[in-house]
Amino acid sequence: MKYVFRNARPEDFEKLLAASTENGKVDEEVIRTSVETKVMECDGEPIMMIGRIEYPTGDLIMTTGVWAIVSKDIGRHTRKAVQFCKDLIFDRIGFKFLVLIDETNPKFARFAEFFGFQRTNFVEEKLGTVYHLYIKET
Repeated sequence: MKYVFRNARPEDFEKLLAASTENGKVDEEVIRTSVETKVMECDGEPIMMIGRIEYPTGDLIMTTGVWAIVSKDIGRHTRKAVQFCKDLIFDRIGFKFLVLIDETNPKFARFAEFFGFQRTNFVEEKLGTVYHLYIKET
């Protein structure tokens, strides 16, 4: 299998949305306002799209929301997905990362906790799905 990490293109969103595990968290507006959007593909097919939205706070720590759309086949690509996220997003210093996790799929929570995110009591409902806010500061 050949993996490529690259900048996202508009057609990646459409392909991933059709094969995604969840669709309520990310919409086209979120993607448009992202300051960084990357894709992990395997053999020419997008497997995961991840992006960041910056929230200006006036602090020295950059607060940034992280979103992802993942293929239903992501389980076959876990090791590369971890590398992709670590290299592109989570190895940065001076950031407060925010991510919403659908805990009905325990893999999502384990993935966030693996990267050092802490679960908060804040919840948000989108399209009938309840998401918990997880935070990580670097």
